[in-house]
This record gives sequence, structure tokens and C-alpha cells, in this order.
Amino acid sequence: MAWLRAAFDAGLGGCFDALSIHTYNGVSALQQIRDIAAEKGRPNVQVYLSEFGATTCPQPDQGCTTEANQSTIILDHLNQLQSRPWVPVAIVYEACDTLTVPTVREQYFGVFRSTSATDTCTSAKPAVAAITDLYN
Repeated sequence: MAWLRAAFDAGLGGCFDALSIHTYNGVSALQQIRDIAAEKGRPNVQVYLSEFGATTCPQPDQGCTTEANQSTIILDHLNQLQSRPWVPVAIVYEACDTLTVPTVREQYFGVFRSTSATDTCTSAKPAVAAITDLYN
């Protein structure tokens, strides 16, 4: 948030249409960003949640969670955004597990499982059904 304040102080205010954030700790940071923008003269700015999600990697000490909890985390974010119309974009990170990236933690953010580096998006994790149900 200090960086954002400094960027506004350096003249950022008239140089953008929307602000973007990647957050994996709930949506409270979105309100903080909007509050800073309002303090700096942009009270109606849109904020994009351009990356959020949870990893289902098999190493609990790496911040991993279960597939069921991944679904809960994603739905919690999306439900909280319904009361924030100034957040018109929310992008789940990411579509498919990517087993080719170097760290195990990063390999399992997908909402679709991949069985190998070449067989990607082979089956849906619970988050897919939950997101589908939310928007149907």
C-alpha cells in the first residue's frame, strides 16, 4: 500500500483506467486500494482482481490446501465480490494444473487436474462445479 500511495504522489492519478491486484488473502486489500485511490482523488476507480486462487499441491508446509477447500476459497472470494460492483473483473489463477513449472506449490493452482506435463486439464476439481453453480 505504501508503493501505491507513493505512485499516486508521483502523478499516477491520471494515468490509468483501473487498478489491479493479485491477492490470495481475501478481498480486504481491494477495499484498501480503493480507499487509497479515493484519498488521492480517484474515488470511483475500478479495481480488478486479476489473480486469486489456492494451490492443491501435496505439500501442506507449502501453503497447500485440499481440493474441497480450494473450492471454498474461490467461492468465498467470488461471493464477497458481489457486494463490490467496483470490482468488475475477477480472474481465478489458474485453469489447469501446470506440472512443468519448477516448484510443486505452483504446479497445482489449476481448477482442472493435469495427469502429466502433456495431459493437461484432464478432469475438473470441485471448484469448477462450484463456480458453474454460482453463475447458473
